[in-house]
Amino acid sequence: MSGTARNHLARLLNDPATQTISVPDATQVQWLRGGTAPEVEQVTFELSTDGGLTWTALGSGARISGGWAATGLSLPFAGSIRAQGRATGGENNGSSSLIEQVAGYALMPVLIGSGYIPTSTSRPR
Repeated sequence: MSGTARNHLARLLNDPATQTISVPDATQVQWLRGGTAPEVEQVTFELSTDGGLTWTALGSGARISGGWAATGLSLPFAGSIRAQGRATGGENNGSSSLIEQVAGYALMPVLIGSGYIPTSTSRPR
């Protein structure tokens, strides 16, 4: 209604939701989430080496600063990682949803001594 005073109104601007899967090396996977992305729990990681046709469980994620990680892995030089987590909300957390992200990665071998050690170059898919 034009000309009518409106008191106690506010406009909120949220940071955009961000999430990134990274594979720093062949022993770990990280899923970093921030901004307005919903908080997740019960995070799991999976690996595919055939373009996403089949997935192999890597295990549950552990909480790290800014996200989740799985460590103690033995990943191949290339593949896709799928991270999934459960988000809850609503009255008394009466609703839930599955949040998922998939990213391809390729570890670049680095010659150290007489052997190769994989290092990361990951990319979203």
